[in-house]
Amino acid sequence: MQEATFESNGSRLGPSLMASLGVLRRPKFSAFLNAGGAVILYDRDFPAGGERYNLMWRVGPSLSFRVGGSYTLGVSYRWMHASQRQGVDRRESILRGPGREPAVSRAF
Repeated sequence: MQEATFESNGSRLGPSLMASLGVLRRPKFSAFLNAGGAVILYDRDFPAGGERYNLMWRVGPSLSFRVGGSYTLGVSYRWMHASQRQGVDRRESILRGPGREPAVSRAF
């Protein structure tokens, strides 16, 4: 199997589902393990050489810190896999890798 790397940019939109397991909860600090999946539609072929749709899976930990009455700051680390076909195929376009997500949220 030959591996190739291409530069890919694209905008996306699609429904996703995420499950979160709280592993530690304190009044000002929480830790979670998250897993989720999504069906994604892109504005162009993504990743390069791929198609305009993907199935994406992400898993990883997140930490959140309460700052003030209704604000929370968070940080997540996710491992992601996106593919366009079911099963393993030499022609399958895939995108894998780690990512970090900062977050700010406010409860109403």
